[in-house]
Amino acid sequence: MTIEWATFIAELASNPVLVAVTLLNIGVIVVNGATDAPNAIATVVSTRAMKPKFAILMAAVCNFLGLLLVSLVTSAVAHTIFNMVDFGGNSQQALIALTAAMIAIIVWGAAAWWFFLRTPPPAPDALKPEVIVVPSKPTVKTKPDYIKEFAPFLVPRDDGKSKTRFLVCKFSAVSKDAGLGKEMDQKMISLRDAMYYYLRSKSNEYLMDPRNGPAIKQDLTSVLNDYLTHGKIEDILFESYLNE
Repeated sequence: MTIEWATFIAELASNPVLVAVTLLNIGVIVVNGATDAPNAIATVVSTRAMKPKFAILMAAVCNFLGLLLVSLVTSAVAHTIFNMVDFGGNSQQALIALTAAMIAIIVWGAAAWWFFLRTPPPAPDALKPEVIVVPSKPTVKTKPDYIKEFAPFLVPRDDGKSKTRFLVCKFSAVSKDAGLGKEMDQKMISLRDAMYYYLRSKSNEYLMDPRNGPAIKQDLTSVLNDYLTHGKIEDILFESYLNE
C-alpha cells in the first residue's frame, strides 16, 4: 500500500490522533538514535581517529542516507512490519496499538539509557578546606632612637634659709636623626647654658614637684630645639635630678 505525501498531510490536519502518533514516532527515532548512534562512532572517537563533532555529523548523514537508499531500493522491511499485525482494516485499533507501542519504546529506551547506558558524572573532588590569605600589613620601619648625653652640671638654688643648695642635673636628649649629634657637640655649651638658665628661672618648689615633671621635660625640649637647625629632639631623659 502506497500513501502519497499530500494524503498524509491532509490526514494530519483532520486527525489529531494521527498527529500524536507521528510525534511519538519521532520520539522513538530520537530515543533510538540517541542510544544507538554512540555505538557507531565509539571506536573512531575513543581511538582519536576523528573528533567527536565530525564523527556525530558523519553518523547522522550516513544513517539518513542509508534509510533513504533502503527505502528507494526495496520496501520489503516496511511491508514485513506492516503485515506483522493485522487489525482487519480497523484503523482506530491500529492507531491505539501503534500509540501504545510507541510509548512503550520511548519509556523503555529512556529508562534503559538512564539506568544502564548513561555515563555517570565524575565524582566530585573531596572538599578542600578553603584557605583565606589575609594580607599582612606592611611593616612600618621606624628610625632607631639616638641618645645624646649631656655632662652633669649644677644649678644653684636658694632654699629661703640663706643657704645655697644645688640642683644636680644630668640629662640625655633623644632624637631620630643620627646627624643631630654632631650639631649638638658643636653647640654643647650653648645648649647647657639654655637648660641652666631655664632651670635657674624656676622656683625650687616648682622644680621639685613631681607633677611638674612632664611640663619641665617639654619646656627643656622646646628650649633645646630653638638652638638646633638640622633636626629636632624628641624627648629629654632625666638621669639625675637631685636637690643637694
